Formats: sequence, structure tokens, C-alpha cells
Amino acid sequence: MCVYHRHINIYLLVSISAFLVLTCAQASSSQLCDPQTQYPRDGQCCSMCPPGTRMQSSSSCLDVVCDPCGTNEYQDKYTTDSKCKRQPYCDPNTNFESPVEQSMTVKTICMCKDGFHCSGKECITCTKHSTCHPGYEVVSEGSQTNDTVCRPCPSGMFFSSTSRKCEKWTECGPGFYAAEGGTGESDTKCVSRRRTHIIVGVIICVAVALMMTIGVGWYCCGNSRRKEHENLNGHSVEDALHTDECEDERIISNPVEDEDTDLDLGKTDNGNYFAQESGKPPRLSHQESQTYCINMNNS
Repeated sequence: MCVYHRHINIYLLVSISAFLVLTCAQASSSQLCDPQTQYPRDGQCCSMCPPGTRMQSSSSCLDVVCDPCGTNEYQDKYTTDSKCKRQPYCDPNTNFESPVEQSMTVKTICMCKDGFHCSGKECITCTKHSTCHPGYEVVSEGSQTNDTVCRPCPSGMFFSSTSRKCEKWTECGPGFYAAEGGTGESDTKCVSRRRTHIIVGVIICVAVALMMTIGVGWYCCGNSRRKEHENLNGHSVEDALHTDECEDERIISNPVEDEDTDLDLGKTDNGNYFAQESGKPPRLSHQESQTYCINMNNS
């Protein structure tokens, strides 16, 4: 009975010893492998595939076969995986910039376009930066992760589009006056007093010149009309005078015949009276006057 128990104890001791030896051997072999570039397998240190590659499934510990990652794929560390990781898609329709060139060893980070920022922590889409309204200044510019921060301009200051900051209102110096007061959106507008006088003088000169031009034009027009009227009246008077003279000549040359009264026509050298033929008017020598009047009337 004692012998039987003794054999059992010996067997247990041998088994435990063998287990401890194997465990120590595996532990020592795993401690010798580089955890970054190697992995233990069957008591050996096997090499991993480098970044930018993937391991073929047919690879063995002694014969490692690695293939490069494909398009839009990457592997950023040593690996035993047979597949590479997929690069994220930067959609330009959601205001992301399209990457010019993607790496097989680094994960692509989608960047928002200029003037846009991520709409959330996960940055699924990009949102346009806010624009500061007139009278507000920029406290902090927008970035990839944050929007633009604005605040109203303090009293006595205005927003300058040049510096994108609030600036103090301009104080008008000697010889100038504030034509328009400053606001949160615009600066004070200073105007020279001399300039105002010049403008007023120019306006007065222009008005005087305009009035003189109108007066001269009115005078010339009236004078021209007056001359035309005088010419018309002159011809009428002259024609009337010639008409009256002709009428007088006609009366003289054609006297009214008085049948009841004897005309004293004078005497002859022998003392006899002149006798006018019955039915014929006396003839007087006014032929030239009649001809002249006829010519004037025809003209």
C-alpha cells in the first residue's frame, strides 16, 4: 500500500516538473520576441508584415509573404492581418476637401474646405463659418473644429473691414467738421470747411452763369422777333403810301365829269374858247405818274 502511494507521488512530481519546464520555455521564448515587429508561434518568433502591407494567408513563420495595400487602403503598423484598412471617404458634397494623395501607411483625415468647420465632434459634415454682422468684431477666427466668434463693438468704436477689428472713431481736426457722426458700422466723416465754401461758390457761379445764358438767349430771341416785326410793318406802310399816291393820281387824272357845269378850258390866241368834245373826259399829262404807280403796285 505504501509502495503504491509512493509511485503516484513520483508520477505527479514528474508531470508537474515537465509542465513547469514547458511553461518556462514558452515564457522565455515569448520574452525574446519583439512585440512591435514579431509574434510568437510554436516556440518561435515570427516576423510581421510592415506598415502599408498585408500578410498573405499562405505565409509561414519562416517564409513571410507581404502584399502592398490597394487603392484607398492603408496599414499604419506591423500586422499579421491579411487585409488592409479602408481609408475614410472625404465627400466634397458635404464641404470636405478631396485629398490630393493618400498614403498607404497613414490614415487620411478629412479636412473641411477653407471657410468651413466641423458640424460636430464626429465631423460628418462641414458648416460655413459665421460672418460678423456690421457693428461686430471678430474675437476668434473660425477653424476646422470651431466657428467664428463675434462680439459687438464698444461705444465710440466701429467695425473696420480692413483690420476686422473695432477701431476708435476719427476725431475731426482743426478746419474740419463732422458731416456724419460715427456708428458701430461706420467711422466719423470729416469734411473740410474750405471745401464747403468752394462747393457753395461753385454752385453760385454755375447758377449765375445759367441765369446769364438764359437772359442773353431771351434778349437775342426778342430782338430778332422785334426786327422781323419792324420789317413787316415797314413794308406795309410803304405799300400803303404808294397805294395812296396812286389813288390820288388816279383821281387827278380821272376827274369827275360835271355835265351841268361848263368848264373853263381857256382861250386860244384869237380869243376863242377851247371846246371839249362831248362824251370825252379832259386829258391831262400825268402819264408818267400813272406808269410809276403801276410799276410800284406790280412790285
